[in-house]
Amino acid sequence: MQKTNITFEQLYAPDIRFCNIVSATDILKNPKKEPSEDNPVKAYHLVVDTGFDTRDIVTNIVDKFSKEDLIGKCIPFVLNLEPSEIRGVLSKGMIVMAGDNLLSGGSVGDKIL
Repeated sequence: MQKTNITFEQLYAPDIRFCNIVSATDILKNPKKEPSEDNPVKAYHLVVDTGFDTRDIVTNIVDKFSKEDLIGKCIPFVLNLEPSEIRGVLSKGMIVMAGDNLLSGGSVGDKIL
């Protein structure tokens, strides 16, 4: 079923820009314990260069991509989400993907919306 219609103003509300992933570290299910089968990686803590600042973003795409696959990629992120503390990290954005695919083709700071 289709979601509720939105206005043109709402369409342009998100600030979506290409950002470079500078680093990616594991976030464990229980960060106080060592990694194990019972304590898997649940998310990544990304540090991204937005073109105007560097920020922390938490993403749970560990089943789709390795950290090594992500570092150095320039992909889109929503940057004007309300910051949220996730697993002890103040996350200031959200990755934008098309299904299970990373989007590419932009340079750091390029706006999508």
